[in-house]
Amino acid sequence: MKPFLARNKIVLPLLFFVFGILSTEWINISWKALTFLSSILVLLTFYNSKYKYLLFISLGILISSQTPPDPNHIESFKNKKADIEGIMFKSIERREDSSRLYLQVHSVTSNNKKYNVNVKVIVTVNDHLYGIYKGHRIRVLNVKLKEFKNYNNPGKFDVKKFYKRKDIYLKGFIPDTSHIISFGNWSNSYSLLENVERRREKFARFIRKNLTFPSSEIYTALTIGEKKGIPSELRDNFSSLGISHLLAISGLHLGAIALIFYFIFDWLLKRSEWILLTYNVPKITAALTIVPIIFYMFVSGFATPVIRAVIMATIYLISIIIGRSHFKLNTLSAAAFIILLIDPSAIFDLSFRLSFLSVLGILIINQYYPLKIFTFKDKVLTSLKTTLIATIFTLPLIINSFGIVSLLSIPANLIFIPLIEFIVVPLGLISFMLFNISSSVSLPLVELNNQLINFFLTGVENLSSLSIASVTVPYLSRVSTVLYYLSVFLFFITKSSKRLRFITPVIVVLFMLTTSFGYIKDLTNRNLEIYFLDSGIRNTVFVKMENGKNMLINGGDSRFNQKGFIEKNVITSFLLKSGISRVDYLILTENNEDILEGTSYLLSKFRVKYLWTNGSKLNGRVWEEINKRNIKWTDIQTGYEPLHFGKTKIDMLLSPLYDHNFIKQNRVSIRINHENINLLISSDISQYIKSSVTNNNVLNKHTNKIIFSPYIKNNDSLNKLLLTLGPSVLITKKINYDYIRPKNLEIYEISKQGMIKIVSKNNSFEILTNNR
Repeated sequence: MKPFLARNKIVLPLLFFVFGILSTEWINISWKALTFLSSILVLLTFYNSKYKYLLFISLGILISSQTPPDPNHIESFKNKKADIEGIMFKSIERREDSSRLYLQVHSVTSNNKKYNVNVKVIVTVNDHLYGIYKGHRIRVLNVKLKEFKNYNNPGKFDVKKFYKRKDIYLKGFIPDTSHIISFGNWSNSYSLLENVERRREKFARFIRKNLTFPSSEIYTALTIGEKKGIPSELRDNFSSLGISHLLAISGLHLGAIALIFYFIFDWLLKRSEWILLTYNVPKITAALTIVPIIFYMFVSGFATPVIRAVIMATIYLISIIIGRSHFKLNTLSAAAFIILLIDPSAIFDLSFRLSFLSVLGILIINQYYPLKIFTFKDKVLTSLKTTLIATIFTLPLIINSFGIVSLLSIPANLIFIPLIEFIVVPLGLISFMLFNISSSVSLPLVELNNQLINFFLTGVENLSSLSIASVTVPYLSRVSTVLYYLSVFLFFITKSSKRLRFITPVIVVLFMLTTSFGYIKDLTNRNLEIYFLDSGIRNTVFVKMENGKNMLINGGDSRFNQKGFIEKNVITSFLLKSGISRVDYLILTENNEDILEGTSYLLSKFRVKYLWTNGSKLNGRVWEEINKRNIKWTDIQTGYEPLHFGKTKIDMLLSPLYDHNFIKQNRVSIRINHENINLLISSDISQYIKSSVTNNNVLNKHTNKIIFSPYIKNNDSLNKLLLTLGPSVLITKKINYDYIRPKNLEIYEISKQGMIKIVSKNNSFEILTNNR
């Protein structure tokens, strides 16, 4: 161990530094207490040199601990409309049909009073916005500021914490660009960046004008890093093949550019005998290669992943210049140290982790199985080895981020990486440079590159359509992740240590047991479990039956189409965290556009056996998934059979309802009976009470009556509910008025308590909240 650390002196300081950064996440104390703790560590370092590495823990704590903004500013303006003014601290981020402004707010005007503040805010405008750049001072009129919302379910992505690490605490929304006033560049120091941004914008418009969708979006993504316009369906295809990294300008693209220019400079320099005899060509080549990668950083718009990749590539090239290139792990550690020193929150970014682990895996395999590029066979084997090891080292991150394992990842990467990295990306970069000279000169090259991109997209579509392209898998637990990486490292170490060969099989078996624990638990489950999810505008209930079967109930009215955001980001995360990759019954109580968009995603993501819908009005993608995956579909309005699972009976109740246009519709309520539990799920309990089904004794008098109704309008509705149905438990999303809690009634609010879970136990049940 000592010889290893002696050769790689930066590894240990980096580990202690990372520990210091992570400790600010693990230790839930104030920044003042963290600063005091770091001071103690510094004193210990001066007291005894043996504790010198504690200095790096202290450094990690100091640079990652944050001073929160004045809470009065946030509390004063959130959920209120105001005019805000500040400086753009980041370039505009354009999405499919919207734009994001990143604003350092200096003043807020509310109720004709102006307040000086210093808060970072994200403002979303429902349009594509141009002509505003980093460093511009702008005013946003009549914007409502809100805090970021977390969905309090197991497996949730902590949005608040994600933005808090970036010192962003509020967000706002405006419908169009008429709410924005730009005062231009605030400082001349941003003039160069503004000039680059203008050229990138003009190039993006040029590409979209001359190329068809979606190849135009792929072209701009690969060339200038503007990838937000790529449709979600196409992104899903890339994810299923394990080639999403090709859409992002990051380490892979920059590495290809560096490699190409390195060989070009090396070839040119070696044409001169005098240079060969007088200078060290590899060192000069490395120095010259730094220039094009810096240029590529400008072209990409200074995207954060690219800046990190430039730092890593530059440090490696410098190591060649100073004759330290053989200390590759040390070089990687130095790059990671500098990146985290500049931006400690990078340790939590997926792109940083994927890049770092991929390179680390390649370095390790090169140590034990040296990579060669002398012959064509060597090059093929090296490509296969590097792709395989990068996949192995990043697999847990991919699973816990996307919930999939791509079965075609290795062949897809071997086919498409050479095409994209060594042909399409260089041609795109050249076309950008030519465009700045003359658009007519650039156009033939753009059209040639477009043919290659169309070929690429055709290949992606054909491969991703195969049923074996990918499989959905639940998230790995922390224990499983540790055991996975321990197994991988032991595989390499056992080559030089015979004693460890007996430990590796044990670790592998433990890994398999921990990953299969959820499946075994579901098969042996003898209780009914019902989960009421915190899913925003959705009314989502997940039911686990005692025989291992499950059911997902989804509904809710949507005022606007969020393109299935809840299904993709909330429901999917909950299911994967809960170890679910198969849904037996998916029941839709409403069929609006937003829900159908999310349903098509769920059908493609999970192995759904039965789909029940409230009506036959489905969109094309849902029908496509039904036919492609042989899903058995039932229209509840035209007839169905009640479901029986052991002691559990599930029935649908149709209640007549009139919408705003006075067109008669049916709304679905769901009744679940299990031994001594009688549950009624209704999206609008007041309408349900008025309907004729109330008189049909839908809730058995001799059972524990539980009602899930997302919204209770007022005390009158609550009292009618009690008189008509007499529940013992009421679960709702939120009660927006002061109410007197009736006797013998338990009320649970999802907005306050998070996800609610009911577990049957013999003839009784237990209610748990996610806040426990």
